[in-house]
Amino acid sequence: MIQQPIKEGGHAGPRRSTRRLPWMLTQMEWRVVVAICNGATIRTELAQEFHLNVRTIDHHIGKVYEKTGAVNLAGVVLCVLRHPAARRLCWPELRIEEVTP
Repeated sequence: MIQQPIKEGGHAGPRRSTRRLPWMLTQMEWRVVVAICNGATIRTELAQEFHLNVRTIDHHIGKVYEKTGAVNLAGVVLCVLRHPAARRLCWPELRIEEVTP
């Protein structure tokens, strides 16, 4: 296994797969975002779906809020809608024409 060199601060930095996702979300944070964008609003249901504790889901949602600047679930969806790459990842079939005044 090839290890990344340790950066100043004591950690290797984000994984290559994380660097490709909008807002540098982890794979699990992105899975939570996709579930939210597809209608998931109840933390206990998310926890059951992902086989995680509700507190773990709360942690992931908190990190999503921190990284996107959203303050609630509707804000997360709005961030995704405004970000073309995130929108394509979340809803690949959705086509929105960019309108400029």
